[in-house]
Amino acid sequence: MTLVESKNDDDELVEAKGLKFILSSKIVDQLNGAQIDYKKSFFGSGFAITGGNQPQGSC
Repeated sequence: MTLVESKNDDDELVEAKGLKFILSSKIVDQLNGAQIDYKKSFFGSGFAITGGNQPQGSC
């Protein structure tokens, strides 16, 4: 995940709870229904994504 200032032609702009997200069109379906939180702890901080339509199967 990176922070960007503008979107590319193949990106999608998604707005939720007053926040705007620019998502690659390749992962929009996988993030449908996901919860994105920003967490801070003693060890560091960052985004945590839970739920959504995770790909099935194993590597």
